[in-house]
Amino acid sequence: MFYTQDEMAPLIEEEKLKESNFVKGTIGVGNVCETTALLAAKSRTLIQHKTIYPKNNGSHCTGNIKVIGIGPGDEEFYDASTRESHLSD
Repeated sequence: MFYTQDEMAPLIEEEKLKESNFVKGTIGVGNVCETTALLAAKSRTLIQHKTIYPKNNGSHCTGNIKVIGIGPGDEEFYDASTRESHLSD
């Protein structure tokens, strides 16, 4: 799912979402995370605002994450673990 700047910009203004000058200078809109979450959900209610942890090195993260669907998405590109978890359903 992709959204254009023209789709995101009005929502950022309407919902008064915080903007990043760096992101705005890079892609033209200053809030992507929350904006696209709202657009995808077809909602105007955020359950959780984006949280930024300063100097985050990931050390607080634990667990096992399986990512499916990065890249073209064809089964021929799955690794063994992804194939097993995705195709066993």
